[in-house]
Amino acid sequence: MCKLKKANLFFLCFISYLIQAQEIPFGNPSFELDTVNQVLPAWYFLDIKGESPPDVQPCCFDVIKPAADGNTYLGMVARDNGTWEAIYQNLGIPLKAGNCYEFTVDLSQSFKYESVSRTNGKAASYNRPIRLLIWSSNKDGEHIEKLYSSPAINHADWRTYTIKIQASADVQSINFEAFYNDDFPYNGHLLLDHLSSIKQIACIDEEIPPLKFTKQEAQSMAMDLPSNFINLRNFFYYEREKFVGSNSNKIDLTKSESGNFPAYLESSVYDLYRWAELARKTENAKILIRQGIHPKTGLNFESEMLQSLIVYYLGMFGFDQSRIIFSYVEKRKYGRSKFPAILSLHFD
Repeated sequence: MCKLKKANLFFLCFISYLIQAQEIPFGNPSFELDTVNQVLPAWYFLDIKGESPPDVQPCCFDVIKPAADGNTYLGMVARDNGTWEAIYQNLGIPLKAGNCYEFTVDLSQSFKYESVSRTNGKAASYNRPIRLLIWSSNKDGEHIEKLYSSPAINHADWRTYTIKIQASADVQSINFEAFYNDDFPYNGHLLLDHLSSIKQIACIDEEIPPLKFTKQEAQSMAMDLPSNFINLRNFFYYEREKFVGSNSNKIDLTKSESGNFPAYLESSVYDLYRWAELARKTENAKILIRQGIHPKTGLNFESEMLQSLIVYYLGMFGFDQSRIIFSYVEKRKYGRSKFPAILSLHFD
């Protein structure tokens, strides 16, 4: 696991993610029904004796909501007799122990979900909110480790939830389970649709509560941070010539295949991480990027690429890009050592 307390290790973990991260797709991520064979491809249901499996909706129980993606989605219930529904899928590529991953899923409720009580056999509403639990599981879908618990799903519109997980052992299968929001069993339901692929992300220790700095403290701390980012401009030329040829003005950092970056890149990107953390932990703080601009021709290509790299890395470190603002100073001559980009904190 990458720890922020060790700067060099964190940076190496971040670069490893940036260069090597691969997406792991779910099979049938929108729960589309095979209407010919009446099966749900790629998914397995847990066999609970005496209970039916989850339902592919819209089809029954007065559920008529359109899908968030595709034509169908999954409805799962928890029941008043202490049983609940779950599905699982064996992953094509296992998730590695200690690594951090992220994916999204759309969740919702139906306005009506009518069925029968398992305790008395009478008609019953299953409209109470329940939670989605996600587990690592064995090849039979049996629990190994709980990875995620959602809040109670109590809204009728589709909402996208970002799931971040980190397992203590390799994950071969993932189990999605409907479960109660209270300590006693009751009838409730939730709807699932539109799973994204699983992406590896940088591990950030979220157990440590974020510090909050005053404006004065942040400005004082900012004075100790390097603010002149000429090295990132140099890095662009290094990357462009190595990966896509010197005649191209575009690179895609996420598709680079080498970890042999120059030492100056490590220091520059880690400095951007420190800027992002400082501004993120200071109320009303924004990051100002000041650059030179020619009065007639505007930003030259080098300056545009440098601005893109800075914004890219700040975003990778979780900084809200709406809190980045730009300022330009007229410069009639450009030089690689003259006014590449300077960062500072800004307060409205």
